[in-house]
Amino acid sequence: MLYRKFDLQKNNILLFFFLPIFIFCSLSSKAATYYSVSDGLWSASSTWSLSSGGTALTSGGPGSSDNVIIEGGFTVTINATPINVANLTIGSTTNGTLIINTTTTANINISGNLTIGGSSGNSTLTISSSTTGNITITGDLTIGGSSGSGTLNYDNPGFPPMLTCSRLIKGAGPAIRLSPSYQDFTFTGTFTLPNDAQFSDFGSFKIANGGNVTLSRNITNKGEDLAIAASGTLNMSTYLIDMLDQPIFNILGTLILGGNSGGIGSSNFPNGYYNVPIIGPNSTVEYSFSGNQTIFPTTYNNLIISGSGTKSVATNFSVTNNLTIANGANMNAAANLFISNSLSVNSGATLTVGGIFAANGSSQTINGNLVISSSGTLSVPSSNKTLNVNGLLTSSGSSILTGNLNISPSGTLAVASGTFTTSDQLNLKASSAGSARIATSSGTISGNCNIEFYIPEGRRAFRLIGNPFESNIALTSLFDDIHITGSGGAGSGFDATTTNNPSAFTFNESSFTGASNSGWQAFTSTSQTIGVEKAARILYRGPRDQPNLLNGTNPTPLACILDWSGPVNQGDVVIPLSYTSASANHGWNLIPNPYPSNVNIGSIADVDRNNITSFSVWVPTNGTRGAYVTNTFGSSYIIPAYSAFFVKTGSAGNFTFRESHKTSALAVKLLKRDSLKENSL
Repeated sequence: MLYRKFDLQKNNILLFFFLPIFIFCSLSSKAATYYSVSDGLWSASSTWSLSSGGTALTSGGPGSSDNVIIEGGFTVTINATPINVANLTIGSTTNGTLIINTTTTANINISGNLTIGGSSGNSTLTISSSTTGNITITGDLTIGGSSGSGTLNYDNPGFPPMLTCSRLIKGAGPAIRLSPSYQDFTFTGTFTLPNDAQFSDFGSFKIANGGNVTLSRNITNKGEDLAIAASGTLNMSTYLIDMLDQPIFNILGTLILGGNSGGIGSSNFPNGYYNVPIIGPNSTVEYSFSGNQTIFPTTYNNLIISGSGTKSVATNFSVTNNLTIANGANMNAAANLFISNSLSVNSGATLTVGGIFAANGSSQTINGNLVISSSGTLSVPSSNKTLNVNGLLTSSGSSILTGNLNISPSGTLAVASGTFTTSDQLNLKASSAGSARIATSSGTISGNCNIEFYIPEGRRAFRLIGNPFESNIALTSLFDDIHITGSGGAGSGFDATTTNNPSAFTFNESSFTGASNSGWQAFTSTSQTIGVEKAARILYRGPRDQPNLLNGTNPTPLACILDWSGPVNQGDVVIPLSYTSASANHGWNLIPNPYPSNVNIGSIADVDRNNITSFSVWVPTNGTRGAYVTNTFGSSYIIPAYSAFFVKTGSAGNFTFRESHKTSALAVKLLKRDSLKENSL
């Protein structure tokens, strides 16, 4: 017991001895505010007090966690570095002056903000002619006090120190910059440069990684360079940068050009730089003016076109990575345009090319409009490249494909003039959303088109399928997608069943007697074809890879995409009408839609339809296995691509389709599983 009491007393003595030391150390490490109380060196203790107008210190001075205020009309001089403080304010209720005058490389670090100017008088930061190195401000540099003026004076025209700060701000009081063209800045924060004449001239103007600077006025750059780091952004808005003395223009990040006057060729692109701009491998330049704008013809890495109006370039230029044309924007490349990687033309946007357009990326996407003008050429220059058109591609010049061109189910190709050479690599795609189409065209499509068309799920029934090609369609071309059965089964090349009932037919006007299934002639061999300007009736059981389609169980068919290839019909298509005799059962003709496009047959003129007054379409969803619906000509009626219909003529003649009959409007609700499936069989 006595031992425990003695031990407790010992602990109390130790606590009494060390507690004052701990408190002293804690107080001495706490951040303090130092005030200037005399002219002198930064390193002299007598320059500072721990209170405004207080007693000068006999030892110590500002450290890295301390705040410093230079006031009282005093001048403090830094003649040796490094200097590290938290916040530095030059001027308070009275003015102050800081002079940096080192003979060795300066190293000044301010972890907070630097403010030049107080509530009265003029406070000044002067960089002497002998000072080089770096002044780094983690926070903001504010020039101008609450009502007093602030002056930043560079007195070093040779190699002045780089001043790095988050933002450059003008205070409420006047801001003065002496020798501003010697002042080199690097910005790390996001801000708009002050709209004040004192913020118009700079030496080097650099934006560091993460920095984002927006101009509010025209500026001049007279330093070593104008530079944008990899993740930095310079938004010039509608203003200009004049680069005097030909500094280097180094773009590694993002440059946004929002003006349409001044700069190189009124492009808003900074002018006066040395030789050519250095455009880095990850850089982006965006032309964003709300109206017409000129594009500076150079080699870009990433190029973005945005805003309203048309962005134009008159001479050859290239994009080594990605070209993006934003929603609703328009770009006119009057000469050659070369894209090495990806092209994105967004919805409502248009790209017009007057020279050679070469898209060499692995995949390009057109959601808006791509126009190849009369003097232009479309080139997808490599066999392993693909251009995807989800909008409208209009070709008026000479277009040659050596890579794949995919027109998506929502896309359109129009050959306004000239020749479009497919090299058998033009692909018209289809899905439940619809089918790609070739719109009204006056030009020529040379070569085969690879066509897809969609049959929806849900109904085992016959479909009427029209030939859109200038050549016959081999029946065997269907075998990779669906089953075709016929007399003789496998011995005749068909899929075998227990009955070998035929599932593919053509129609013969002269053999129709009015009896059920008369006029239909079954294919007897898979070597037969669907002829030019002809159609066929084919039973759709489901896609070939669906199980149990031929064993008599007749499962509900799944959806399928059929694909054919051939030279598409172009221009007027004149289909002879067969007429055997003046019989009630003669004169029926099965007419294909001859184009890879929806067609408005209701608007076909009398003279083009041999004065026939009505037509009949087959609707697979009517009744148990489908039924015919009869309509009259004279009002709009749109049938889908790759379909067919019946007419009954009273005399021999022709049924003529014209390019103008093509339409982008949705087809009527026939040849579909339900009302949600437009433009499909």
